[in-house]
Formats: sequence, structure tokens, C-alpha cells
Amino acid sequence: MIRVLIITLSVFICSCASIPLSTMLEFSSFNKGDFLSIDPEEIRAKIQVNDPTKVNTDTVRMTLELDTSKGTVLKKFPLVLLANNNIPPDDGLFFSSPGKSEYILELSDKAVENFKSTQLIMSNKESGKFTFAVNSGLQQVPDSAKKVVLSIYLKLSAERGYVALFEDAELEIE
Repeated sequence: MIRVLIITLSVFICSCASIPLSTMLEFSSFNKGDFLSIDPEEIRAKIQVNDPTKVNTDTVRMTLELDTSKGTVLKKFPLVLLANNNIPPDDGLFFSSPGKSEYILELSDKAVENFKSTQLIMSNKESGKFTFAVNSGLQQVPDSAKKVVLSIYLKLSAERGYVALFEDAELEIE
């Protein structure tokens, strides 16, 4: 349990170093109108972790931090597993990558309702900054593992692709 907690905390500490520039640009112009136009039934999260580590899909949440004129509001939306894929190892000419487990998740039915309620509330309020995050615990981390490589992507509409929240973040295991 302590290993999982250390890994989870490490994700937050290391994630800034693994945020692609394209993600920063994508969300730099995100505003209230963009937030209100999201169809919560189209929201998807994708998590990739190197084998043999697995994600504890029961603990995956999307969080939304809203800065309003009355202060900061933090909302948590549970995600449920939509698909689980195995990505085989890739032995290329110049580099190789280990096999990965990929998890595609969507908002639970209750989370869809809560997201719509949040949009309704926010449509009537002055708002500032929006921050999205996807939080997850890990399971089956081998005792011999020295690091875990983790990527988390978010998709806010069916028309647009996934945006990397962080990509190939290396988490040291102590």
C-alpha cells in the first residue's frame, strides 16, 4: 500500500516535467465556453503503463479544479473501464520500448450527471481558470521494479484526439 501511495505522489511531482508543449498550448486558450460545450458522454481518459505493472481501474478519477469569484471548487468524477489493450514491445532499429498495458476509461453514469450539473452551475457564474487531471492508483507493481513509466491522455470530445496530460513519465520506486 505504501508503494502505491509513493508512486501516486511521484506522478504528481514528476508530471510537470513530462507535459508536452502541445498540451500546454491546447489548454492555454481553454475558456468557459469550451467547458460548457463539452459533452460529458464523449470524455475519455487513456492510461498507459509499462508491463507488468497494472492500473487499479477502481480508483481512477478525473478531477476538475475551477477557480471562481467565490474561490476554488474541486470536483471528482469516477471513471469506468471501457477497454483494456496490451501493446506489444517494439524493438526498433534505434530504440526499443517495453510492452505496455493501455486502459481506456469513460465517465460513470453518475459522473456524467454530476458533470452536467457542474456545467449548469458554471453557466451562471463568473469563472476563471479550469484544470483537468486524471488520478489513478497502481497495482501489481513487482518488488524488483525500480521505475514505472506512465502516460495519461484526456479526450474531451469525439471530434478531437487525445491530449497528453503527461507522457512517458518515469516514476522512481523506492
